[in-house]
Amino acid sequence: AAVVHASISRPATARIQAVGEHFASFLRRKRDNSTESDDYERHVLVHVLARTKLEDKPELADTLALDEVTDDLLQLEPAKWKDQDHYRVLGLSELRFKATPAQIKRAHQLRALQFHPDKIAKTGNGTRSDSFFKCVQRAYEVLRDTTKRRQYDSVDRAISDDIPRARLNHGQDFFAVYGPVFEREGRFSRRQPVPLLGDLSTSRDDMEAFYRFWSSFDSWRLFDYLDKVKEQTENREEKRWQEKKNKAERARLKREDNKRISDLVQQAMALDPRVEMYKEQE
Repeated sequence: AAVVHASISRPATARIQAVGEHFASFLRRKRDNSTESDDYERHVLVHVLARTKLEDKPELADTLALDEVTDDLLQLEPAKWKDQDHYRVLGLSELRFKATPAQIKRAHQLRALQFHPDKIAKTGNGTRSDSFFKCVQRAYEVLRDTTKRRQYDSVDRAISDDIPRARLNHGQDFFAVYGPVFEREGRFSRRQPVPLLGDLSTSRDDMEAFYRFWSSFDSWRLFDYLDKVKEQTENREEKRWQEKKNKAERARLKREDNKRISDLVQQAMALDPRVEMYKEQE
């Protein structure tokens, strides 16, 4: 049977409009031959400044106590924002992953009020405070976004990944050593609430439920924040190559983290005094 194809339409010229802030940023960087950091300062930050209100809000200061802004914070370079402690920049180094979205928003408002360039210009203390303000904006961009915050929390250097040694030192209490570690790791669990380790008075059923939970621990932990990015190139092949490397590295880190949790659970079960105690009661 004959196959009839429709005729091909004649080529037409049309204008394409950038859609979305990331595509617009891509076009600007390609046009200006600039980096992501340069584009942020020239085009994004000006709108952030416009949205930041300068009127004092003393009631905010009454609800949240922020860390002091030390000299080393004022020395931070905006271009190196990804390596910075975003919680400390916003003054939330004690709360960290426990900080609520409302607390993060208030912390940003307080920092912005204190270090807004327009306000700093009146005091004559310009350059370093202006750089720190840019770091504040970057920190807020990360921590206010659920996905970006999870990525950052997953690799927060201020929180240890260490697990206890396989043997307790003389005089160490098993529950005092292992309990806080399980609580710390529980923040990555998809299933909430996370059962606590308990103590010697914990029932056998609860103890066994605890180890069942951790033996099939379902972690949402991500390692995307550590991805390497080639800012200076728009070459698709180079970007694909870099993404392939990033994907392999994320998978490796995930495997290592799963093994770390498995080792933690196995060690705990071997050292838990309740295991032997309940066996003797059988």
